[in-house]
Amino acid sequence: MQPSPRATRTNPDSGSALILLPLIALVVVMLITLAINAASLYLAQNQLTQVAEACAIQGTRALDPSSYYSRGVLTLSPSTAQQDVTRCVYQETSTNTSILVSYPAALSLTVRLTQPQRTPLLSIIHLDQGTITASATASAVPSTPIARTNE
Repeated sequence: MQPSPRATRTNPDSGSALILLPLIALVVVMLITLAINAASLYLAQNQLTQVAEACAIQGTRALDPSSYYSRGVLTLSPSTAQQDVTRCVYQETSTNTSILVSYPAALSLTVRLTQPQRTPLLSIIHLDQGTITASATASAVPSTPIARTNE
């Protein structure tokens, strides 16, 4: 009896899965690392946005009474608003956050925060720090009394 042709032929692809398995594992580990770092940066940026929004609202409380009493116009006091925003930011974040406050209108301010952010798993390839930014605008709208009519 002759051996079957299948039994005598050796498969040239035999063992190639052993070579591909470490490469696939390396690709999976790299993808997981990138996903964890992206999630970390997203969460940090989201938190910084919330801080910018809260501090912008805090800054709009710094109305300037002298402009109201002298000219009858409500405006924000830039120095007081800057101090309020800075105090608010440093209570909520680290001290290495840069703060830029601008005043697009008389009763409005924009807070822009920039902060270095460390990425947890990219330090292996020396990409362990990035920068995140957030900005928020708030306006102080004076409440006006509702006119009542006598019925």
